[in-house]
Amino acid sequence: MTLGVLILAEDTAHAAIADGLTHAVLCEVARERHADWIADALSLLMRWKGEKDLEPHLQGVRYTPWPRAFAESDSLPPVVEIDGVRLKTRGHYKGQPLKTGAAAYRKALLWAYSEQYPLDAMILVKDTDGKSESLDGLWQVIDIVSRPIILAAPHRDAEAWFVAGLRPEEGTEESVRLEQIRGELSFDPCEEPHRLTSSPNTANTDAKRVLRRILHDEDASRPIELDRQAAVAERCFSDLALLRERGVATGLVAFLEQIEARLYPLLTNTDRQTR
Repeated sequence: MTLGVLILAEDTAHAAIADGLTHAVLCEVARERHADWIADALSLLMRWKGEKDLEPHLQGVRYTPWPRAFAESDSLPPVVEIDGVRLKTRGHYKGQPLKTGAAAYRKALLWAYSEQYPLDAMILVKDTDGKSESLDGLWQVIDIVSRPIILAAPHRDAEAWFVAGLRPEEGTEESVRLEQIRGELSFDPCEEPHRLTSSPNTANTDAKRVLRRILHDEDASRPIELDRQAAVAERCFSDLALLRERGVATGLVAFLEQIEARLYPLLTNTDRQTR
C-alpha cells in the first residue's frame, strides 16, 4: 500500500520544502506514537507524483509546476467526475460567487487530480509575496475534492522558511555573516523570518538574498541551485521545534499542523484503497 501525493508548486525550492518538511513531520509523529515502522519505511509507504523528476539531486521528488496546471486546465470540459462525484469546472462554487483567482485555481486542481489520478492527497505550495489575500481564491476551493489538499503558503517567500531553520554555530564564518546581516537589518532574520521580503530583489531584506549570504557568502537574489537544495533542506528542516518557535508568522507552523492532521492519518488507514 503506497500513498500517492502530488506536489503542485512554483519551482524546485517549493518542491524541496514540501518534501523536506513532510518527511520530517511524518517521521516525528510516527516515532512519538511508537510507530517507528512508518518512519523507517516512509520512502516505501509514500511516493511523490508529478511531471517533473528532480533526480538525482532531490531523490524521489517529483512535482508539477503551477503554470503547467493552469495552462492544461483550460482544456477541461464543463463537468469532470472524480471519485464518483460530478464536479463543475466553471461557475459559482457551493452557491457562492468565486473570489479573485478561484476560477483558475479550481480548474488547476481538478486538472491535476484527474491527470495524476489516482492520488491520495495533494500538497500545494504558493508564496504570499506579502499579500495573504492573494490566496483567498485558493482557500475558497481547496476542498474541491474529497481527499486532502494541503496548502503551504510561505509568507512572504519560501526562502524565509529555510532561513527560519538556520542556527549557525558560534565562531563560524556563517555566524559572522549572520551578525553582519543583523546589524544591517536591525533584526535577526533567523529569529524573525516573517520580516523578510520577496521584493524588491535588491533589498537587504530579500529572503533569497539573506539565505545565500548566510550559507554561501553570495550577495545575490535567486533560489539555491538544485544540486545544493537537498543538503540545504536537510539542514534547515532538521529541527522542527526550532521551526515551530520561529515560523508562526510565516505560515510554516500552519503547514506542519496540516501535515500531521491530514496526511499522517492516511498512512495508518488500513481501509484506504491500495494504490
